[in-house]
Amino acid sequence: MTDFAALEDGVYAAPQLTAEEIKAARAMGVTTLVSNRVDGEEPGAPAAAQVQGWAEAEGLRFHHIPVVPGQITADNVKQMARALDETGDDGKLLVFCKTGGRSAVLWALARAAQGHQEPEALVAAAGQAGFDIRPLTDMLRGAKAQGLDGL
Repeated sequence: MTDFAALEDGVYAAPQLTAEEIKAARAMGVTTLVSNRVDGEEPGAPAAAQVQGWAEAEGLRFHHIPVVPGQITADNVKQMARALDETGDDGKLLVFCKTGGRSAVLWALARAAQGHQEPEALVAAAGQAGFDIRPLTDMLRGAKAQGLDGL
């Protein structure tokens, strides 16, 4: 089973998931699954529709927010912020991509734009989860300064 990396209370990042790992996520209280994989980015990786089927079979909400590596858009950030908001305090959210790194960056940008945490705290939380996003600190500051409406 994959160890899900805690980005914050109730929010986890992971590499590509299997159907069994989605079942395990549900067992630990995950209510929302977010895929940041682009269909076809890697041979043999399941398509978003297949992962959605696995998620829905477990009663999870599913969001597909495809992020091309190195090309996170303002729309991606806004969609991630909505997924985080929709999950609320009563649920848990698991976001994944090929390695979990893109997902951690997208989470941090969404949280910065929402004004939930200072950029340095987001960098520290990602680092504790195993994702070094220190080079993106200025980008997080910019997202915080602009807010979701300014993106």
